[in-house]
Amino acid sequence: ALVYAQNGSFYIIPGTSVNQDTRDTQAAALALAALNGLPSGTMLRPAGTDPLYPFYGEPMDCRITVVGAIAENRSAPLGDQTAWMQLWGWVPEVYGSTGKDQSPVNPATERRIPKAHQYVDEVGGSGGDIRLAEEKQARIARGLRLIYDPALNQPYLGYDNTKRSFRSDDAFYDQTNLNKTLNPGRILPPTPRLPVCPGFVYYGEVK
Repeated sequence: ALVYAQNGSFYIIPGTSVNQDTRDTQAAALALAALNGLPSGTMLRPAGTDPLYPFYGEPMDCRITVVGAIAENRSAPLGDQTAWMQLWGWVPEVYGSTGKDQSPVNPATERRIPKAHQYVDEVGGSGGDIRLAEEKQARIARGLRLIYDPALNQPYLGYDNTKRSFRSDDAFYDQTNLNKTLNPGRILPPTPRLPVCPGFVYYGEVK
């Protein structure tokens, strides 16, 4: 996708987390389990809470990926970016308190999100886990991903400029002789109707 925020910002509405119970946090669940004499590291959540349910303020297992490029007139306010990244920028590797929960509906083992959601991959990558060491240690994956599509720079099959382009102009005709084709097979941008101009356009203060 090519996203154009011509007059404003590329913006994600932060919204609110699915779990709004301020008592239901990981720290509170660990403390409550310890208070009840349960083994260290186990969790006890408010009565009736399903172990699969996200903790307060934590995101659901929802991955959003924009493959392409984003152009915007200005960045969104830093506070808004922080808010949307808190809810959309990451995903816990393990669902809720599974594997540690000591409630009557305790799942025997932890349940992880799908590997396709755990691992971070680039366009045309191998699908391996290339998360940062800090992400692996925190047991989180990336929820909101912005991945540049190399087709925008190399619009050829396999991103190889020795191969056929994704789109080409095979129907460019001389306006005075519609039966004569001129320069067939010219390379075109990978997206149709891409807004372009003959030169650079600049607006704003030079810095």
